Amino acid sequence: MSFYGSREHPRGMGPLIRLCLHYGVEPWFIPLGEPWRNGMVENFNNHYQQKFLRKVVMASVEDLQSGSLVFEQRHNSKYRYSKLKRMFP
Repeated sequence: MSFYGSREHPRGMGPLIRLCLHYGVEPWFIPLGEPWRNGMVENFNNHYQQKFLRKVVMASVEDLQSGSLVFEQRHNSKYRYSKLKRMFP
């Protein structure tokens, strides 16, 4: 999937953005010229991949949704970020 539309319309909504909007997921983008904002996102994505996606067996979308919600709640109450001065997200 891609974030941009196409070669002819690069500023159009790509398939990933349309999928997010279809399911009510609000896409957030890192502003151009501010790459330091990506560190926290990449840290969370790595943590989500290692601690949830690779360890939990899911048989359905419902398993993914419920397990992801449990992971998110546990992560937001226990995992501290150094960029947030050791506070919770």
